Amino acid sequence: MRAIVIGLIVAAVFLAGGTAYLLSSYLSTQEANIAAQAPKESGIKVMVAGIDLPPGTPLNASNVSWQGWPEDSLNDEFITKESSEDPVGDLEKEKSVVRNMFAKGDPIIRRKLHSPKNGGFMPGTIKPGMRAVIIAVNKQTASGGFILPGDRVDVLLGHTLLKQALTNKDPNAELPLMNRVTEIIMEDILVIAVNGNVGPAPSGAPAPAVLEVLLEVTPKQAEKIITARKMGELSILLRPLESVDSYPSGQGPGYTTDIEVSPTLSSLDAVLDGKRITASSESKSKSTPSTVKPAQPVGQPSAKIKVFK
Repeated sequence: MRAIVIGLIVAAVFLAGGTAYLLSSYLSTQEANIAAQAPKESGIKVMVAGIDLPPGTPLNASNVSWQGWPEDSLNDEFITKESSEDPVGDLEKEKSVVRNMFAKGDPIIRRKLHSPKNGGFMPGTIKPGMRAVIIAVNKQTASGGFILPGDRVDVLLGHTLLKQALTNKDPNAELPLMNRVTEIIMEDILVIAVNGNVGPAPSGAPAPAVLEVLLEVTPKQAEKIITARKMGELSILLRPLESVDSYPSGQGPGYTTDIEVSPTLSSLDAVLDGKRITASSESKSKSTPSTVKPAQPVGQPSAKIKVFK
């Protein structure tokens, strides 16, 4: 009986040892297969951002580092130790600065750098074929002052030229009471800099009353902005990261007049009759144009003014 128990124990030990050997062999094989399938480093070290590098940051040994890179992912624009005896020293000598944002660990790409020997820094930030134009706005007309470089915005124009334009078109026309108009004149425009900063403003710096926003535009858009400056007040709206247009199907941005904004102006008939404007009367006035009879001195003929929406 004792011999049988001892035999079973010996068999169990051999079985456990065999199982452990087979499992170890299987795991070793799997690790070897995974290692064989993993990208092989080329042995070449690539310069990467050692910290987050916002636009305008000078490159030096304290903010870059070296990292091995898979051979299949090497790019001709990467900066490697083989490209120069002292790549970091060369960049410091050229006073190279970051033109586009690099996150920590991103490879440094030459076309995203700028050197003063190639001209001023700001021209180096503008895409080929584009131009840069400044809009001076206050916080209220610049989305509360939360506009930062790299954001995308819409440009709006507010003016009082509509009535004059209608008068010039037809001096005898019954003019609608639309004295003020606001309209979107450009969409999805890139902000390059704000108050001369291509990155976030220095911490602790006082917020200026007027913001000078540098926009990247086409030459034609630059002409429109310069003309719009003389026409009225410019404002900018901050767009979301993933922008989806909310215009009606098949329509682009339109315009908004003072009549559309003000229930009083859009319901002048009721106002002149001494009636109080209510939500129902406001919605009714939006559906049909009203004919307004302004108060006239006794003995003078009355004039009718049509209000259009």
